[in-house]
Amino acid sequence: MTDPSTDLVFAAGLAARQRGLDKPQLVTAAEVADLTPAGPPVVVVASAEDLTLEAVRTLAAVHGAGRQVLVVSKQPLEEPATDWLPDGCFVVANQAGPASGEDDVGSSAHAEENSRRDSGESGGTTDAGEVTARQALAAADAGDYDSAKRLFEEAAAMGNSRAMVNRGLIAKAEGDPDLAYRWFKQAVALDDDDGATEAADLLSGEDTATALELLQIASDRGHPQATFLLGFLTEQQGNSAAATELYERAAELGSGNALSALALRAKESGDPAKAQSLYRRAAEGGDAFSMAMIGMESFHSDPDLAKTWFERSLQAGWAQASAVLATLDEAHADEWIAKGARVKGTPKLIR
Repeated sequence: MTDPSTDLVFAAGLAARQRGLDKPQLVTAAEVADLTPAGPPVVVVASAEDLTLEAVRTLAAVHGAGRQVLVVSKQPLEEPATDWLPDGCFVVANQAGPASGEDDVGSSAHAEENSRRDSGESGGTTDAGEVTARQALAAADAGDYDSAKRLFEEAAAMGNSRAMVNRGLIAKAEGDPDLAYRWFKQAVALDDDDGATEAADLLSGEDTATALELLQIASDRGHPQATFLLGFLTEQQGNSAAATELYERAAELGSGNALSALALRAKESGDPAKAQSLYRRAAEGGDAFSMAMIGMESFHSDPDLAKTWFERSLQAGWAQASAVLATLDEAHADEWIAKGARVKGTPKLIR
């Protein structure tokens, strides 16, 4: 079973918009068996080889029950599978040209994407479900994640891509990366750069090629974290020069992580003054790790000052700061460790 490529997911989103499918549910071939007769329009993204006859029959049944169905693949289906899907329900996303009797959305998907980039637009959410999404954020801020999850799901059903990303971030914090990825993938189908970045972050350890593809698209549209992660993966592949260029671009876009990475390089190259300057720039922008690195500089010379910086780091979301605080403040070590555990379990939601 193969996971759909980024281009195929984007093409599916375009095909759904072209057909006026309102707030579709994006699924893979493996998820077809779980579909019910009632619900929003279904958009299936899969390779032709993954679309088994059983899966196609299930889709035909769902369509026959009155639910809109659209299947998007890079290869045409073969008989007898083609006999089961009604006309107009199958799309070939293939730049080489449309298959006979089937639509081709590959070229138009790329054309629309290029037009959006040329005009300076960025992927992201619309006003759909925005009020509900804000209510979900308020619930999460109050620590009521059950209500937050319900509200994010309601907003997502209205087509709010940021809600999809945030629902995925909660799933990720709760230790369910598979569920998180499914939510991020739904946001990717709506051209959401945060969703693409988070999906790539999950994929980076097992599918670097897809992660790089997702990050490149979001980076080309000026997403700071995507550009930083693209640099990080590029450095892991051994291209330090290209990684530096990406870190510098990400820093210009406002990435604290990128400033921190450049600070570490400056320190390793023997320029502690430049490193501290970069760490402070990042800290001013709210980068929690950089706050900890500033605190580390005064760990021995001024423990009180160090403690202040590590407290700021913990409050900003770097859970590991709690271990240092426990060392600096042994009388309250258990409290600091507990605070660190709470921070670690708190998702960093998109505002």
